[in-house]
Amino acid sequence: MADFETSASYLAALGKALKTLGVFDAVMKRVSPASAEMLRSPHTQRWWPSGPVLSMTDAIMAEGGATLIHQIGRQAVFESMSFIIRPLVTAAITFSGPSPHTLFGSLPKLLQTAVRNVQVTYARASERSGVVTITYPLEVPPGYAAYWQGALDYVFEVTRTRAEETRAEHLGSELRFTVSWH
Repeated sequence: MADFETSASYLAALGKALKTLGVFDAVMKRVSPASAEMLRSPHTQRWWPSGPVLSMTDAIMAEGGATLIHQIGRQAVFESMSFIIRPLVTAAITFSGPSPHTLFGSLPKLLQTAVRNVQVTYARASERSGVVTITYPLEVPPGYAAYWQGALDYVFEVTRTRAEETRAEHLGSELRFTVSWH
């Protein structure tokens, strides 16, 4: 079965987000040994397979539910933005304008630094809405939608746009987000 991988840089940002939110120690008590190693020393390898990441997600869900995963996803994007993605975001906005459409349409390129073997597409639905679809090579838990909602929040913040609605659908290996804004 195909697998997806998460970058050490993004996992380091997730670990920092767990610490910033004050739940790192509690989550560490719940994770598998492989996930504990991954969170303690994410840079021991460049890319991590899905197993430890899925275990970590289960532990975060048990600790604080989808709300905590959403907060961690949002915080991790801000943590990783400092040096990895910011130049790409700046370039996209410079060339195409500060619209959510610009960044949602740039997600496939932006996410190359965070995940591999994950397909991301964006379809513009109207002047102020669209659909982001994220397809994994295997089924992911429903909590994964909350990570992505945290990341999608970033798009609205960086474009200084007020989100009207972000509706998530979990379809096994596919996550679909209908996004709209004012």
